Amino acid sequence: MRAQALLLLLCAARAHALATLTRRRCLAGASAILAPAAPAVAGYSSETVAKAKEAWAVADPSRAQDWVPLIVAGDGALGELLDNWPAITAKNDGDAVRRYLGTVGITSPLFKIRPALAAIIKARDLPDAFDVVAFAEVSEEFLSDLQAAEGAAYGANFADFSTSVGKGGLSPAATQLVKCREDVRRLKQRSGELVALLGPLRK
Repeated sequence: MRAQALLLLLCAARAHALATLTRRRCLAGASAILAPAAPAVAGYSSETVAKAKEAWAVADPSRAQDWVPLIVAGDGALGELLDNWPAITAKNDGDAVRRYLGTVGITSPLFKIRPALAAIIKARDLPDAFDVVAFAEVSEEFLSDLQAAEGAAYGANFADFSTSVGKGGLSPAATQLVKCREDVRRLKQRSGELVALLGPLRK
């Protein structure tokens, strides 16, 4: 009987320890989730951060028209990327393209393009002349093209070290960037459509 009692006590102690450990793990996990994320500007000089914020700062996020300059600036960044494509991709550096796409670093206005599009679609101060349905549809296509361009640019960073095969005498990385350029051209077209749809907000 004494042995049974000791065994029961031992089992109870182990169960308590396990429950305590589980609670501690849960609390640790919750703390990690609720803890503030590391600032996206880490590793950048204050001058770079200030200049970047000028590219995507929004005066009043609750006003749809205050997001317009950011989207127009993003369209300009895509135009600059395409106009200077040979120089930007001379070293087959996919990250050089991704900096313009806003998927690496914080210096491109496209860094904030997703919240900008969402804010306009959800805004309550849209004029009747604004076609929010068309804007939402083009926004979805834009983000799909952005993802395609980002994927091709990212792939270029590793293509030469993989089993990928280049085409037309180009290296695998250069081949990836050829595809990326077509994606960016499509993206620029969608961006132009977005800017055109913003007309009623620019009056």
